[in-house]
Amino acid sequence: MIFVSIDDNEMHNLRQIMDEIFGEQNFIAQLIWDKTRKNDAKLFSAGHEYILVYAKSLLLLREQNTVWREEKPGAKEIIQEWRRLAKIHGDSYHEIEVELALWYKALPQKHPAKKLSRYRHVDKWGPWRDRDISWPGGGGPRYDVIHGKTGLPCPVPERGWIYATLEQMQKQINLGLVVFREDHTEPPIRKAHLFPVAEELDEISDDAEEVDDDTTLDDENVGLQVMPTYIYKQAQSSVKLLRQIFDGKKVFANPKDHEVLVRLFRYASPPDALILDSFAGSGSTAHAVLEANKLDNGTRRFILIEMMDYAETITAERVRRVMSGYGKGNKAVAGLGGSFDYYTIGEQIFNDNDTLNETVGTETIRHYISYSEGISSEYRIASWNTYTPYLIGLNSDTAWIFYYEPEEVTCLDLDFLSSLKFGTNKPATVIIYADKCLLTKEFMAKHGIIFKKIPRDITRF
Repeated sequence: MIFVSIDDNEMHNLRQIMDEIFGEQNFIAQLIWDKTRKNDAKLFSAGHEYILVYAKSLLLLREQNTVWREEKPGAKEIIQEWRRLAKIHGDSYHEIEVELALWYKALPQKHPAKKLSRYRHVDKWGPWRDRDISWPGGGGPRYDVIHGKTGLPCPVPERGWIYATLEQMQKQINLGLVVFREDHTEPPIRKAHLFPVAEELDEISDDAEEVDDDTTLDDENVGLQVMPTYIYKQAQSSVKLLRQIFDGKKVFANPKDHEVLVRLFRYASPPDALILDSFAGSGSTAHAVLEANKLDNGTRRFILIEMMDYAETITAERVRRVMSGYGKGNKAVAGLGGSFDYYTIGEQIFNDNDTLNETVGTETIRHYISYSEGISSEYRIASWNTYTPYLIGLNSDTAWIFYYEPEEVTCLDLDFLSSLKFGTNKPATVIIYADKCLLTKEFMAKHGIIFKKIPRDITRF
């Protein structure tokens, strides 16, 4: 997945570039992030930016039946209370329902769980509420559904059944997800769980988009609700947070809001995702990854890249403080934990004409050769060794020799070969880098020797 943030000025150009690179078929959404209102605007207040979302392969996501959902506010607290009551009452669902109703009633009026108090029934899957069982919009299928006690058919809803076939309906009945009334004079109801079983979605037709006024079928997946394409979060809150992290100092203009990023990461990435931010800025992405892991016990990792001179003093420093904690006294904020490695870029290994830049030093060049040859870390040899000078890698099949001396021409000949020692197990293939070679092709083929010229054969990997 890739998420790209941009404002109005270049949005139209970015969309075309993304379509060209990733393909129009892999476009997922264009999010609108409303950050602020500018009262000094002459015409309209352009206080928003966009986030373009593309997949590497949307087809693959569909083949894997990928579903993105996020928790409804208050849902976690309801589930925690249900689990607490279940430990006390076991499968005495009526007693759990009675206490759950009292818990709802005792909540403060503005508590987010109060809006979900319709989930007052309980079964082995957790809290549920009744839902209409008729086809939205009318014109649904009509077939006989036999009442379990009376043996007579229940009346078909005016709009038809929501399940396309009698077999699908019977499956829901067998699972206990359809509940009959006292007798056959009324249609049954279907259950909608706060954390539903998969069958509550799988057997509903794609045509059945909306069931009632306050929610949709998509609202009932495991994550509870679909994230809208419109996000409202004032930019000022992220500015205040960054000042708090840096002891009241204003160190960075317009930091990204890490809470919005937390929401996106938890919504669209697995808990073990690797998240790359190529323009790290103030380090909001790392902060968001750490916060997301704390919320759902994830193991997400991050890679940040920043080329500006504040990479160490702002970007990395923010991550350190967020990990270890910041603030003092009653304003102290506990650290989120974690660790990271910090790397800087040295001199470039190649000159502009792609020739080797020898000023970087022998060890840097050796390391690059090991990398470009694909030598596994367990077989790499960092420097001089007991076997032979210039050896950079060795396993049972192959030896890699980097016969290099700064400001000196090296030559692969019989004298150099005779100096090579590999212990008891001589490898079948020996790859040797040198400036010149005096050995014949026939001789090298016979003895498994591959010659690579310095610096011409050391090219960009």
